[in-house]
Amino acid sequence: MKFVKVPALTIVILALLSLHTYVVKNHTNGASDYGWYGDFIEGLTTVPETTIRVLKSNEVKGIPEVYRSIDSTFTTFNNLQDDVFGATSNWNHETNEWEVDLYNFKTQKSVKKWHFKKAFYNDSNSLRTYQNSEVANPIITADSCVIAQHIGSYNLLKINAQSELVWRNTQYYFHHAQNPDATGNIWICARDKSAQVYHSATNQFTQKYLDDLLVLIDHETGKTLFEKSIIQLLKENNYDSYALGMNGAINDKASKFDPTHLNDIQPVLRSGKYSQKGDVWVSMRNNSTIFLYRPSNNKIIQLITGPFIHQHDIDILNDSTITVFNNNYISYGEPADKNLGGRIDTLGAAQIIQYDFVHKTYINLLENQLETQKINTPTEGLCEQTANGYTYIEAQNNGEIYFYKNGQLVYRNYFKNDIEGYTEVPHWIRIYNDLKFLNVK
Repeated sequence: MKFVKVPALTIVILALLSLHTYVVKNHTNGASDYGWYGDFIEGLTTVPETTIRVLKSNEVKGIPEVYRSIDSTFTTFNNLQDDVFGATSNWNHETNEWEVDLYNFKTQKSVKKWHFKKAFYNDSNSLRTYQNSEVANPIITADSCVIAQHIGSYNLLKINAQSELVWRNTQYYFHHAQNPDATGNIWICARDKSAQVYHSATNQFTQKYLDDLLVLIDHETGKTLFEKSIIQLLKENNYDSYALGMNGAINDKASKFDPTHLNDIQPVLRSGKYSQKGDVWVSMRNNSTIFLYRPSNNKIIQLITGPFIHQHDIDILNDSTITVFNNNYISYGEPADKNLGGRIDTLGAAQIIQYDFVHKTYINLLENQLETQKINTPTEGLCEQTANGYTYIEAQNNGEIYFYKNGQLVYRNYFKNDIEGYTEVPHWIRIYNDLKFLNVK
């Protein structure tokens, strides 16, 4: 009897192994969904990769998450002839807190600092800890206050000139850019819920997906003045495919259920022939689309899918002309196709695309210069055309910043090179031509 049990047990084990292998094969290829067991298998497959990544991570070495390795061949120089100021944010290793620094790029000196203290940070809902939730895209007001978010958290703060908390909004998960409108109120990218994917074949909602919000915040009180689901407004304007049926990513699990990926809201500050004061330009990365939206009547005035892909940052040059920072990347996803090795630069250098509404033409500004310098950033990044003739470019993922004037590169540097071999990444620096608006003390 004992001899019979051994072969029988072997057959059972082989059958179970075969079944397990079959499930792994089909689930990995996306052919079938095996519920909790499929999720369990998928989780197990990531353990070795995750362990190796953690052991190799900068955090294990004591280097903050917001730092990147520098390129030893990257040479820096500063030939700025004019004062150009930036509202920058950075991590202070001595005080272990986030700071906002009003910085003069020409003199490479700080004009004034503000402290975003840990005591101000509400981590009850946030997925990131205080030290890993960088202060991003700070706005300096005329009375020396600063409004900024801890990106990827439920914290939008206003602090005064003495770094005292004025107000805090914890209503939303804040991300990406924030910009003041003509009255000083703040448009910001946010989320507060998930939507559901509808499958007509089963007549039910299934997989969750992210629903970004356009949010307007009162700059004096921190209260919400306006909120609109970007999915909802697209559908209400008969752009259902842009809301649900398109995606700029290829085989990217992180983006698969993030159909729009809102990353910039740029308010129109004065009325003209093509737009009105109160309108906003909106950038959606994952369907490589921008549009002009009029909140007053919930209408999309025009929608553009131009020569850009995975773009960030719209800037308004005048009533008939805008620029778009084109990341010019295709993302190959998470956990990326192993044969492709993660995010792949398939399209070359980043681009600054200028669009003229009158002639409906596109110009690739500084095309040769960006290609020569190999300026690129797979995600994030921005450009800014200043009134005194400079073009600022932030290659965020690499920690690199550039200034051009009259087509010539006049400034190239890492953002904050205070750890040997590493640089902190810039967190969407806001550029100011001068400080006439500000009473600096």
